[in-house]
Amino acid sequence: MADYASRLHHRNQQYEHRPKESPPTQRLQGAEVLSSLAFQMLMYFNALYFPVWLLLIVFTTKEAEFPFIFSDFIGLILYSMLLPLEAIRLYLGHRGNLNESSPSLTSFLIASGLFEMPLLLIVMLRNSSLAFEAIANSILMVFLLSGIFLGFRAIVHLNRERSLRFQLLYQGLLHDEMQDLDLPQQESRF
Repeated sequence: MADYASRLHHRNQQYEHRPKESPPTQRLQGAEVLSSLAFQMLMYFNALYFPVWLLLIVFTTKEAEFPFIFSDFIGLILYSMLLPLEAIRLYLGHRGNLNESSPSLTSFLIASGLFEMPLLLIVMLRNSSLAFEAIANSILMVFLLSGIFLGFRAIVHLNRERSLRFQLLYQGLLHDEMQDLDLPQQESRF
């Protein structure tokens, strides 16, 4: 905590010695980015793999003996639930990480762990006669598990930094930095 306070004090000292600039530029220069690069890269590669996975599933099973992957009713239900859930999960991961939004990252973790992982496990444990389908689903499962791990690390880091910032603000150590942001001051009720 003392290290973080000294970094903020050093940053405030840099503000005082800098020439005056426009307020939006000043706000951006003092801001620290809390989003996770590793998590964002994983979301990017997962978003690239999602259409490839879909094409692999559709075209490899189309060439098999049965006419289409959705020949059985259970496969139709599983894949119809899995496709929009994957798209929603990817959107929440991107949005939560880039906007540094705890609710979106939490929703990503819930969608990943409680909804998509059991569905993908059921799809993988079905009697799939094709090796391509098993490989494609296994790669998607690796993306899913790494997304859960990196997403959890990102949300823990984000919440720790925010709680530390709140504690420092409460103690008055961030008073100078908050004045630089030109926020309206509230009067104390006490």
